[in-house]
Amino acid sequence: MHAEDIMLAVVAVTAVGWLFVFAGLLAAPPSARWRDRGPGYGDAQESPAVVSLLAGRLGRDGFAATLLDLSARGWFRLAPPQGSKGPVMCVVPAEAPVEALPPHEQRVVTHVAARAGAGGVVPAPALSDGFAGGQAGFMKAFGAEVAADASGRGLTRRRLSPRRIALLCALMLVPAGALLLALNHAHRPDATTYAVLSFVAGCWLAIGVGARRRRTAAGQAVLRRWRAATAAQSAGDGRLLAYAAALGAAPAAAAAFAPPGRNVAWSNYRGGWQQIAIETNTASGRAALAGLAAAIGGTLLFIGVVSWLATHGLAALVGDMGPLIGLLFLAGLVVWALRARLFPRFAEFDGQVIKQWMVAGGEDSPDEYHLAIDDGARAKAWDLKVGSDLYRQATPGALVHARVNLWNPGAADARLVQPAAVAPQLAEPGAPRDPRAPAGHGGAVGGAPFDPRGHGSAGTSANG
Repeated sequence: MHAEDIMLAVVAVTAVGWLFVFAGLLAAPPSARWRDRGPGYGDAQESPAVVSLLAGRLGRDGFAATLLDLSARGWFRLAPPQGSKGPVMCVVPAEAPVEALPPHEQRVVTHVAARAGAGGVVPAPALSDGFAGGQAGFMKAFGAEVAADASGRGLTRRRLSPRRIALLCALMLVPAGALLLALNHAHRPDATTYAVLSFVAGCWLAIGVGARRRRTAAGQAVLRRWRAATAAQSAGDGRLLAYAAALGAAPAAAAAFAPPGRNVAWSNYRGGWQQIAIETNTASGRAALAGLAAAIGGTLLFIGVVSWLATHGLAALVGDMGPLIGLLFLAGLVVWALRARLFPRFAEFDGQVIKQWMVAGGEDSPDEYHLAIDDGARAKAWDLKVGSDLYRQATPGALVHARVNLWNPGAADARLVQPAAVAPQLAEPGAPRDPRAPAGHGGAVGGAPFDPRGHGSAGTSANG
């Protein structure tokens, strides 16, 4: 056997050995720091969101389960619509419960207060949009707070401790060094590069896998307990229903908070809550430009045709077209005189922000900040690009004044008129009120509390 073959065999053996050590550390029991926390640790206070995290369903059910739990605890009431159709309504009580909340639940309560506004009433599906700062940022922060709560209770842990990750990185020096020696023996000029890359790849694998979290023994016990409890839940226990939703066992209850869909948002700017489509293109500006281009182009084409006829011995035909030419000339003058009305360049309006989102830029383009604004008149809400300062101030529910260049809708000038009002029961003293809120709207929705499993009061139905 050649020396090169021997050295390559050594590289392979050391690499396989490192992988075996890696797998062994993943399968090894946790350190004593985690073993000290028995299965009963943190049993009393884990929230439905934490349970959904333990079940691997946080992204699908954690937010809706939190809303159901907050409703069961009195932060708002679920009520059926007044008519035979419509969404389930969330009604904020006259007084908020006196209860300390973990950060992720406080974030959701703040969102409910902002969506309910001064009237204190919001459709349940509207709680799944209109997030301050955008849905992506809200859900990311919500998930991080739930994960921190679960970790603080000892219900989750890292797959590998920092010490074990450091050990794996140190052991990776063995196969990387063997590879360096083998490539140097083969007189490869890029030996050092390959050796460094192999070391970095091993450390990246150890850190990437090891930093992920897994359930501890306490977390496994909590998950088993809630699965058993919700399997035999009482029909009238709202909190158990929330935990069932967190485990994916109550989809009908979570459906009350189903989001409105893509490019659609809920607005209460027109005297009552309704869904408004969001304009996703610049069709209005393009249509105006196309109409103007067609008028100018048609005129030039007609002049060209007349010239061609006159130069090809068809002057008599041109003479017969004299009256038509005159009418077209007069029509052109009328179009030119009314061009500002027929093809307006600017639109100026007051409106309410109903949605925010950000489009991350690349290396050569900045981030884009978008506001969907309902002006109370158009069939669709405006999609306007704004600056980062206005984006932070004009959260959903805020009133703004905008001036839009219809020929270039990206060039919009908008300013904040009034910050978003929140439900006064959940707001700090002195919080602004929404002047457009209908009088008495907070008490307009009555009836018995709504059962999100589909057992509402007689003669009503939910259309979430």
